[in-house]
Amino acid sequence: MSADTAEIVLRNNTLRWSSPLLFNDPFDVPRELAHGLKPRAIKKAIINYHLELYRNPPDDISNLDPKIQFLVNTIKTANSDQLINDIESDLRSSLSEDAPDSSNLDVFRDHWRQQIQEMRILCLCESHEKTSMWYHYADKYRGAVIEFLCTEDVDTPWRIAEPIEYTDENHLVSTSEGWAKLLSMEQEKALKKLFDASVYTKSTDWSYEYEWRIASFKRPHDKGHYSDNPFNGRSIGNLYLGPLIDEDLKEKLVQLSSRYPRMNIYEANIGISRKIIFEQISG
Repeated sequence: MSADTAEIVLRNNTLRWSSPLLFNDPFDVPRELAHGLKPRAIKKAIINYHLELYRNPPDDISNLDPKIQFLVNTIKTANSDQLINDIESDLRSSLSEDAPDSSNLDVFRDHWRQQIQEMRILCLCESHEKTSMWYHYADKYRGAVIEFLCTEDVDTPWRIAEPIEYTDENHLVSTSEGWAKLLSMEQEKALKKLFDASVYTKSTDWSYEYEWRIASFKRPHDKGHYSDNPFNGRSIGNLYLGPLIDEDLKEKLVQLSSRYPRMNIYEANIGISRKIIFEQISG
């Protein structure tokens, strides 16, 4: 973070958790579900997926919607190719242009529009040594890094942080086939899978961040798209000062460090090895 932000964090004993609407990457957590996908294409994918379930039922169908579970089990018991053919004929005929879309995609969309405003995400990096992070997020080496400790003796949310999965595979919610699977699941399980896929995956372009996240939701009294949440001061570890930090801000941060009993202070220097070298100056 910048040195100004570090001063606010240490002075107020709070961290800012933000809605994804404030994120700098518009491709991060999707703002809109199934954007650009045609309802008819999704419906066709659902039909193909259901027919595959009927013809080749998996051993475990517990994640499926109960109605679909019932159909899969009924067809499996009947063991009738003709029954499957009749079902396929009925499903294919429902693909006519004027046929209503029977999926509950709109339910998911409306739910997500509300969730994304109330969602609060804290983004963390697993290491203080990542040079690119110092440049992009710590004010081009003029900022600081605050370490948070995952210890058993302090009750903190840090221990439930989840690592980001970096992948260039199609996002679950970016294809009709992915939506076919989601819309065929039991709704609560589908929402959980949707949430995890949307919040904890990013493209490999961002892998340099080595990011972990904690996702939560706003408190009743919170306004806007962020929440400044307090943290336990005993969960703070070391403070790392950037090599180009302003001297006045550096002095302020050093003074504030006395509030945190587990904090040691390290000063960063740019070494000839093209790596940042840290030297302990206090603690």
